[in-house]
Amino acid sequence: MKKKKLNIAYKKITRIRFIEQLGFLTGFSPHIIILQSALPGYDVFYVHKRHGGKRLIENPNPVLKSIQRKLNKYLQVVYYYRCPQSSHGFVINVKRGMKKGIISNARTHIGSKYMLNIDLKDFFHYVKYNMVYGIYNSDIFNFNNDLVKILTDLSCKDERLPMGAPTSPVLANMACINMDLELESICKDFKIKYTRYADDMTFSGVNPIPDHLIKKIYLIINEAGFVVNEKKVKMRGINDIKKVTGIIVGNDLSLGVEFFEETRLEISKLKTLLELNHRYGGSKNKLIEKHKQKIEGFINYATRIYGQDSENVKSLINELDKAISFDNFTEPMSWDDFPYI
Repeated sequence: MKKKKLNIAYKKITRIRFIEQLGFLTGFSPHIIILQSALPGYDVFYVHKRHGGKRLIENPNPVLKSIQRKLNKYLQVVYYYRCPQSSHGFVINVKRGMKKGIISNARTHIGSKYMLNIDLKDFFHYVKYNMVYGIYNSDIFNFNNDLVKILTDLSCKDERLPMGAPTSPVLANMACINMDLELESICKDFKIKYTRYADDMTFSGVNPIPDHLIKKIYLIINEAGFVVNEKKVKMRGINDIKKVTGIIVGNDLSLGVEFFEETRLEISKLKTLLELNHRYGGSKNKLIEKHKQKIEGFINYATRIYGQDSENVKSLINELDKAISFDNFTEPMSWDDFPYI
């Protein structure tokens, strides 16, 4: 998004006051918006996490999700102008501007000898109704009281942010603004680097992080309304491998051996799926296409860290090209020879 469009979008959302203006801005009638805020519907289910356990998903009904998506577009612009330097997750980027994301989050900590990783427990669920109400009721916006309540009801489920609503990430970021600024300030005094990518917080420096600073960090987090997930707290010393959101951070960024092993396994699975599909007619298969896109996402991720000229990246690209080449498909000599996965 270009700066001019950002300015226009910012003015649009911060100048509206009444439900009729919100309806014009989102393209939904005030009646529909009020109905969805009064009776927000969600499809609730669980998905398996990659490394075990389950994650709760609360998927809004199609109309509510469409309203939230439109609202998210404007809330993201507001957050862009108030985003603390330490925040890197779910942040929009201006074209040709500084790109914030998982890479920039990790890159900040290059060269650090000591690191503290903190994970916030049930991040969205600790952003409560009153916190969301306070965001919409702040002097950033010009909403009247009725509109503040409608927007809060549109954004919350069971008195907190739902895991699955398009508006949840940006509202969680907004709820963290004061916490991030306070942490930036105290860390600067101790020459400690601080970044946050959603619920992942990282503190690092060339010297050990003092115990009294860690206690202060915990206090600031608790005062902001969040809870530390003690099971995921990691203190890394001078001789330890340091990771930030899964990326190994040393004098540069790198990915572990397990990343390349997993990617190669997924390529092998794709090859088998393509061979089966080719055997039984070769019609277009959405699941196979999604699996291919997943692998391409892994390779793009590695490219962003290593560069496209890296041998690691080239190797993955070559293996994927071979896997999807129909010239390589041959009938197995027997069913026992087929690579079941």
